[in-house]
Amino acid sequence: VPGVAGGSLSSATICASSKQHLSSHYNLHNLYGLTEAIVTHNALVDVLGKRPFVISRSTFSSHGHYAGHWTGDILSTWEHLYYSVPAVLLFNMYGVPLVGADVCGFIGDTEEELCIRWTQLGAFYPFMRNHNDKRSQPQEPYVF
Repeated sequence: VPGVAGGSLSSATICASSKQHLSSHYNLHNLYGLTEAIVTHNALVDVLGKRPFVISRSTFSSHGHYAGHWTGDILSTWEHLYYSVPAVLLFNMYGVPLVGADVCGFIGDTEEELCIRWTQLGAFYPFMRNHNDKRSQPQEPYVF
């Protein structure tokens, strides 16, 4: 499974055992992402008068009601293509129906065969996009 940046969760956020008003940071870490999704969803409903399109990679229980999810900044590797399948299926089981991975990967330069196969797989994701880091080579289908 793809690891956490820096090797441990505490390298990218505050200590998971730190105490907050309601509970430990471990229990509340992704709650902020949920509250952002709720506020964004409700504001867009008020402005547009219809169901909005909102995606986030920070999720919590009931997130699927307010926004979709993408699997985050994944590598342009065959291994990450492989892991995108259970990630999408698990989030569907968690009640997030709109979920997908960055087709062809996000970090690193992809190769033509990997991008072709990932695009074919992505056609079966509920949410599909080809999106990569600005330091990586372009990976749109017409580039190859």
